[in-house]
Amino acid sequence: MKSPSPFGVRRFIAALKCGRAARQPLGTEAVDRHEAKAAINRRTPKTRHTWLSHTAQKGGRALKRRPTAVLLTYGILLGLGYAGFLGSVTAMNEKGLALGEMGGGGQGRWDGTPMTLLVRQIMEQAATVDEAVAIFRAARRTCEYYYVLSDKSRAMAALRCTADELTVLRPGQQDPRLPLVPDDTVLVSGGDRARTLSARLQQSYGRIDVAALMEIIKRPVAMQSNLHDAIFSPETLEMWFADAGRHTPACDEPYTRCQLDDLIRFYQAANARAKVGPRH
Repeated sequence: MKSPSPFGVRRFIAALKCGRAARQPLGTEAVDRHEAKAAINRRTPKTRHTWLSHTAQKGGRALKRRPTAVLLTYGILLGLGYAGFLGSVTAMNEKGLALGEMGGGGQGRWDGTPMTLLVRQIMEQAATVDEAVAIFRAARRTCEYYYVLSDKSRAMAALRCTADELTVLRPGQQDPRLPLVPDDTVLVSGGDRARTLSARLQQSYGRIDVAALMEIIKRPVAMQSNLHDAIFSPETLEMWFADAGRHTPACDEPYTRCQLDDLIRFYQAANARAKVGPRH
């Protein structure tokens, strides 16, 4: 087995130092498996918004989490995550880029950038889907993972990444491994869940808003082990999220809305109030 990448260790240490320097908690997220996601453009006579949905799956007991606005050297991101986890799997940044991740085969090369730190790097440095894809291409990737991305310009992409290959699907692009993908849509899922997701999207096509998407991603699109769900609106910097209960999947729990620009102002004001003279 190859040794872990020094790059990943360096980023881990740098993130710790950054958190101490900023005197605030780092963004944290953790999931084991992720099952269904879809980025959907909703057309109405007057408006057209892009929603990105991310459904996370994890077996066993749900972990406590809170969404966190993180002020870093590279930028600001809102991550749906858990205490003690420095990477990112479900996030949106202040530039209006949103990203969700789904695990693949679990096999690959270990001598590369860990997926969670790569996602966080993208959230810190990229502003658009194309910039994010470029970082994915240049990175030393490890195992098989799938991603959906969306930005405030309504650009979208679905990615399959391995150590050696990177496949990009654009809105409405079909793939033999997926059921029918509606226009203005990218989706990533598998088996019966993918077929159900496709059917629900087609049934509601042209009428999909946040409330409709909350229904679309319910079981069996989400699994019983569904840990957390997140719906992003990159154009307005809004996120709606739900976390699993003790005995219920996240899709059956109530959602909470977060506004990233409001959180940024809150943390900036809190940091300003915390700036006092040196302690003796």
